[in-house]
Amino acid sequence: MGTLLSTPVTDKINETGEGNNLRYGLASMQGWRSSMEDAHCAITRLPGHLREWSFFAVFDGHAGALVSEQCASELLNRIVDTEEFKNIDPELAPSIEEIRQGIREGFLSLDEEMRKLPQIVRGLDRSGSTAVCVLVTPKHLFFVNCGDSRAVLIRDGAVGFATTDHKPAHPSERKRIQNAGGSVIVDRVNGNLAVSRSLGDYSYKTVRNLGPTEQLVSPEPEITVIDRDLEKDQMVVLACDGVWDVMSNEHLCCVVSERMTCMDDLSRICNEVIDYCLYSGSSDNMSMVLVAFEPAPKVIPENQAKDKTLEQKVESIANEIVSNDSKGSMNELLSSIRSRLNGDFAPHAVFCKGALVQRILDAHAPPSPTNGAGNNSPDTSSRPPQSKWTLSPPKRLRRVPPQHECKSPPDKSENLTNGNESSLNGSISPENKRSRVHLEGKEQL
Repeated sequence: MGTLLSTPVTDKINETGEGNNLRYGLASMQGWRSSMEDAHCAITRLPGHLREWSFFAVFDGHAGALVSEQCASELLNRIVDTEEFKNIDPELAPSIEEIRQGIREGFLSLDEEMRKLPQIVRGLDRSGSTAVCVLVTPKHLFFVNCGDSRAVLIRDGAVGFATTDHKPAHPSERKRIQNAGGSVIVDRVNGNLAVSRSLGDYSYKTVRNLGPTEQLVSPEPEITVIDRDLEKDQMVVLACDGVWDVMSNEHLCCVVSERMTCMDDLSRICNEVIDYCLYSGSSDNMSMVLVAFEPAPKVIPENQAKDKTLEQKVESIANEIVSNDSKGSMNELLSSIRSRLNGDFAPHAVFCKGALVQRILDAHAPPSPTNGAGNNSPDTSSRPPQSKWTLSPPKRLRRVPPQHECKSPPDKSENLTNGNESSLNGSISPENKRSRVHLEGKEQL
């Protein structure tokens, strides 16, 4: 599970941007982990002849941040520097197979080059990283996945597609691991690594006479090409497993779609999703990128007003409870607030407002004692007040299945992959079935 702090770090990194008829927002938070190992990349316009293309990615590092940070700064460069990408003629329709090959070569090239980093050569760094990306072209979405971070396409108010996590227990992954002389113990490579594909992790890539994609852990990405539907494609969400540990694809679709009818600040929506995950028990670093296309849900004034009412009620109830009790559990406080709202709001709404509740707790906290021990002692007078309402450390979680609870019944599945260019596993997996989300009127998620 990794080393956890006594109190989570909830400060967030935010970023927003727009271009090429899309806009994006992102949020990244350290959470309970002792260090931040996530990284991200968001480019709305690629350089030169690819200026109508966009690229977004999330990298979830483990055992250190070196590889994830290198991926964030170098992976896109490696991809666009391949011969396949250099030879793209903007006046002609590019070959999908050449783009796929360029992406693959970019991954393998970067993985081989990072092996030469001094920290890795000297054995001082053993880090690795997952990678989940989407390359947006005028006509296609290229979903690229290596590891257990995940991308989801929301089309026409439903989960239209989701990448498949690369886990050691998957039959094809297990077969490669065993062919390389390894084993899968408690769903981990040799009982240690929880992902079967990643960049870095070179201690799992040492088998002689085997190519890079045949090692215990492979850097080869799984690439799925989907034809864009400019009238129905609403959003793409990229997130690391800190989010997916507590949310299914359908649940995330519901929450994001509903939040977009309340506010148009995409980074704030990401903040609220991450807060929901934190207060639902996620113990990991969390990063999320939300890419919105023109058909994305728009703010509905009625929902926007209702969200402001929610915040007012949350603030009022929290102040009342905290005024009567000097200390307690943040978890119980959030549950009490949700209970007292009597189901007037969506089930996820209160936990999305966790940061608001935390600010209220901080405002009620007694000031830190001032230092009276003399000038030679550290000055503590400027320390922020410490709330006696605490968030309980998370328990070990069993990851939520990709297809999990959604308040609306699932629709028929729809194969969205390009007819000639399917993903490496050849089909849309069961978790990618559509499930309708209702956003207007009084229907609740």
